Amino acid sequence: MKKGAAKLIIISFDAAGDRVFDRLAALPATGALFRSAAVVRKVRSVFLTNTYPVHASVVSGVHPAEHGLFSNEPPFPAHYPVWNFRASGIRAKTLWQAAAEKGLTAASVLWPVTGGAREIRWNLPEIMPRPGDNQILLNLKNGTKFTQLRLWLKYRRLLEGISQPARDRFAAACMADILRRHKPDLALMHFTCYDTLCHHHGEDWTVLEKALRVMDEGLSRLLEAAGGEGDEKPAVIVFSDHAQLPLQQSILPNDILAEMGLLDKDEGGEYRMTGAGCFFECAGGSAFFHPGAALLAACLGEIRARVEKSPGFNRYLTPEEMRLSGRGELPFGFCALPGYDYAVYNKGEKGQHGYPADYKDYEVFYAVRGRGVKTGAVFEGGSLLDLAPIALRLLGDGLPENRKPVIPRLPPARDELFNVGERKEEHI
Repeated sequence: MKKGAAKLIIISFDAAGDRVFDRLAALPATGALFRSAAVVRKVRSVFLTNTYPVHASVVSGVHPAEHGLFSNEPPFPAHYPVWNFRASGIRAKTLWQAAAEKGLTAASVLWPVTGGAREIRWNLPEIMPRPGDNQILLNLKNGTKFTQLRLWLKYRRLLEGISQPARDRFAAACMADILRRHKPDLALMHFTCYDTLCHHHGEDWTVLEKALRVMDEGLSRLLEAAGGEGDEKPAVIVFSDHAQLPLQQSILPNDILAEMGLLDKDEGGEYRMTGAGCFFECAGGSAFFHPGAALLAACLGEIRARVEKSPGFNRYLTPEEMRLSGRGELPFGFCALPGYDYAVYNKGEKGQHGYPADYKDYEVFYAVRGRGVKTGAVFEGGSLLDLAPIALRLLGDGLPENRKPVIPRLPPARDELFNVGERKEEHI
């Protein structure tokens, strides 16, 4: 460990919500980390509870309405959209920008919305290819070229295309290599196999247990590569971004507009804008109506009536949910009952997210290990917005005040996670 430098590894277990916490705690590496950390369970995720806006909130400490990254994809219903992977889409200051301002280094492997982030010195961004795209060329263009080439040549044998869990094994090998070779001050790691396999298999635990074990093995590999003993161990945050709920049926709300002549749909299932300019943005468990050109009140009323009668309709989103998700200017949004989702086309998926954060069995968790953190303490509640101030506190620990990274307008960190008295004595 570099003298005087704070070290922090932030690890995302995508979609592994609080209801799988006990399964994770029974695994060797994750269980050992939980026992050496302060754990917070039944945590509220950030709405819209999809991967990209949540990860943008985790690294900025603010809701999508403020950081500007509202969803995984652009709003118009397309079969193969370009995902919102560019870091320039985050309008708020991020942890890696705050670190770079103070001369600290950052690394990222498959962390969402990091494409083109100049402040990340070793960057393998997550980019979802479309048919005909070359994954390697896309990554080289938007990440760190030499680092990615070296890692791909060294660990490509672990890959099976972009399938899981092979991709997570590859990603863990890449981050472990970066940790050993470069010792970054801030490392961001995103494991996605549990999320992917939930989408494909639902709650088939013969498959999902394998995903949890792969993430556990990856965590073990990262902590071993980071090294350190006692106070020299890296600080670690492990969290889940959202949960998954079982899915039985996908609803295609844009078909309502097509039936009304307000949106075209061709024989291949592709939607085309008409003069009305309106469409539904489908975001998994929720959807939003984009009105386009001004619609007569009677037409808007008919659209709402048809939405309410559609299978799986639960309720309209509240004004606060619309505002925080960044869609406050739209006429309305709505959410599906568990077991249903809103989609552009039926993918045959068996698990889904994107629901409001107050749904039953939909909470997440996080665990924090670091100097001054209460070992073995367990808390409940709070929000994933807690993580950015906690991360800044860990990243700046041991640094003089003028070198501590800062992000403006953050909510306060959870002081109860830390041995406050001990920390005060350190700075006397």
